[in-house]
Amino acid sequence: MAVTPFVADKIVVKQLVVKNKCEIQSAITLASTLAVTGATTLTGAVSMASTLAVTGAVTMASTLAITGNTTVGGTLGVTGAVSMASTLAVTGASTLTGNVSMGGTLEVTGATTLTGAVSMASTLGVTGKITADGGIDIPATKVLDVLGEFHIGSVQVTADAGELNKLDGIAGALQEVFEADFEADGEGTYTAEVTIPAGAVVLDVRWMNSVLWDNATSAGLKVGDGNDDDGYFTGVDLKSAPVADVNGAGGISSFKGDTGAGAFGGLSVSYPTGGTISAVVTTVGAGSAGRSKLVVLLANPVAVTVTKA
Repeated sequence: MAVTPFVADKIVVKQLVVKNKCEIQSAITLASTLAVTGATTLTGAVSMASTLAVTGAVTMASTLAITGNTTVGGTLGVTGAVSMASTLAVTGASTLTGNVSMGGTLEVTGATTLTGAVSMASTLGVTGKITADGGIDIPATKVLDVLGEFHIGSVQVTADAGELNKLDGIAGALQEVFEADFEADGEGTYTAEVTIPAGAVVLDVRWMNSVLWDNATSAGLKVGDGNDDDGYFTGVDLKSAPVADVNGAGGISSFKGDTGAGAFGGLSVSYPTGGTISAVVTTVGAGSAGRSKLVVLLANPVAVTVTKA
């Protein structure tokens, strides 16, 4: 049956029912909703000036190109690869359950927490300080290069490589220094203990005040060991002695026999089986000021063979 074309400038209908094919060769303007209950096939480009709302799934057999911003209110599930030619900005938490491979630089402006082991096949460059609470283990076959300052505790190591290499092969430590800082916190007893290894010789015990103690009644110091609990210092009145020295250069010395030195004054004390040096500050009465440092200087002698000619 032949189809008779219908030509008109404008048609207004309340309801249009098409039971077979309908071909429209010009633009269509709909003043209300277009409802399609069956499948719809659009072979050309589709342009929308407003929102596209889809309540069901959307399947696309080819590329989806979006030139503007895209907002996804729920979960975005992608089963294949994702390629981005520009920046990915994420304002919330990101969880990656598989491996992550990056061909360029990873820049993190905030803190980074890594709960598992970290393995690096190349150099780790750090421009700031490194703080390791659990210590740093360097295998014997590896090298640690320090390009800046190197500190042990709060003391900067100023020796160069040649000077440090002179210690190579020396049996035992020639000299060790132990420190304990005391600071007033009201009335009470403050105690610090230094363990002396077997065979060591205590060369000197020193006490320095950076701030005199101000307890209302008394603030006394004694320093000794298991044989004599005040052998190094006895009855030192920390309210007046030694004179406060903020630079830490002053103080009193047991080896020099300064005022307050006990029975070990003027002596170097040997500990063949080891021992413990205890410093005790006892304060009575209210007080909030007082800051001092205990320093124990000892040596671990290196045995020398004696020969007879």
